[in-house]
Amino acid sequence: MEATIVPAAREATPAHRRRGLAVAFLGPDGAGKSTVIKGLQSELDRRGIAHQYHHLQVRWWKSGVGITVSDPHGRPPRGTLASIAKLGWFLARAWPAWIVRVMPARRRGEWIILDRCFTDLLVDQRRYRYGGPMWLARLTDRLMPAPDALVVLHAPAEVIHRRKAEVPPEVLARLLDGYRDLAIQRGNARLVDVTASPAEVLTGLLPRLGLDP
Repeated sequence: MEATIVPAAREATPAHRRRGLAVAFLGPDGAGKSTVIKGLQSELDRRGIAHQYHHLQVRWWKSGVGITVSDPHGRPPRGTLASIAKLGWFLARAWPAWIVRVMPARRRGEWIILDRCFTDLLVDQRRYRYGGPMWLARLTDRLMPAPDALVVLHAPAEVIHRRKAEVPPEVLARLLDGYRDLAIQRGNARLVDVTASPAEVLTGLLPRLGLDP
């Protein structure tokens, strides 16, 4: 069975083979972000393309790996003021890192791979313990430096829940609806069905990022 790729907006062009690309992967736990990212990293290595990996935000001083989370909704949301302060913290860190790490790297032809990015908060507020107004979160997202591509991994809720049952099925279904809506709304998004094998998913994804399979 071949991987099903849900049509989305504009694709990356072959120009990204000459300059770098910043790509962020979104989706609920169990969608296979880590597996797809590792596959993409292997492909870039095979093609001799340098790349960086960051979790959630680009660090201006180093690449960073994320902390494994087994209960993403286990802690209660912060209060309004603390949530607003957290938005400011995200924004204050984002642009210096983007200027220092991402812009020069893309000019050198490097790829920047993000396992989640700030936009993820718009779908899954509970993961980030956000308890502030959503209009302010959306405004902050618009002010953030944007990756060239958002890869939104999607599959039926029952498929993902079998892989990783970290949130109740009804919560997972709501999150998947949110990710799908986000992908449809964003012009730089690729909505990717991950019900097939990782190899098939990666083969279908590569040309949508400007790479030959």
